[in-house]
Amino acid sequence: MLECSLQMILITVMVTSTPLILASLGGIISEKSGICNIALEGTMLVSIVAYALIAESTGSILLALSGSILGGVLYSLLLWLFTQKYCFDHIISGVILNTLAIGLCPLLYSYFSSPEALHISPVLDTRWFVLISICLTFVTHIFLEKSYIGLHLKAVGNHPDIARHEGIEPVQIRFISMILAGIYCSLAGCAIFSNVGMYTENVTCARGFLALVTMILGGWKPVSAMFWSIFIGFFMVVDLVFQGSSIFGYKISAYLWNSLPYIVVLVSLSFIKSKHVGPSGVGRK
Repeated sequence: MLECSLQMILITVMVTSTPLILASLGGIISEKSGICNIALEGTMLVSIVAYALIAESTGSILLALSGSILGGVLYSLLLWLFTQKYCFDHIISGVILNTLAIGLCPLLYSYFSSPEALHISPVLDTRWFVLISICLTFVTHIFLEKSYIGLHLKAVGNHPDIARHEGIEPVQIRFISMILAGIYCSLAGCAIFSNVGMYTENVTCARGFLALVTMILGGWKPVSAMFWSIFIGFFMVVDLVFQGSSIFGYKISAYLWNSLPYIVVLVSLSFIKSKHVGPSGVGRK
């Protein structure tokens, strides 16, 4: 019985952590190239709406996944356009994209979804996303450390002027990185949708911002970020399991349980952040 319970807790933690893992990989890829990407949340929201609308209208998981990834990539490329072509501030651009997605996604869903639909869409088993996230973590690590494009990506993220002098064009490399970031965030959005099974407002529950934290806590390293995502995911599960329960006879407010993952994040950041330094070329042209 205990073994079965532990197994269920482990599965739940991994399912909860999967969107954080995938989104943090997207953040790592983009920031390694020199783009400060705080628009992870907005990109995930767009991908979820795209999945929901396509899945409801076609009933096809493959079409919904493809449309979700396409939507996420296109939205991610808006950040590339704002920061690399129009030279807007990276933080402001990310805030604009997040705000736009938060306001626009519910509007688009209410406008294009059928009123007669049950709003229950076909989804891929969440265990597939768990497996995908673990595999992509190690693939991303190898890509950044061993591949030709990955090394160029880190070069423009740390020393864009030197890279440009060596014939590496930062704008082009960052275009590739934002496509990859869009794919990762779209998969994170699909993982969230597969877990909840339907679209609701604020369906991401700020996981995009938590993914930014796991990226920082992991020192912009894919494998470390994965373990930090699982760590934060554990406390998200603790929130779900113990919400409404009493400890030593005292009733704990649901608001306190809801804030537990964020309290853990703040405490972790206060001890860890000073030990990690991000790519030196982030935010530079």
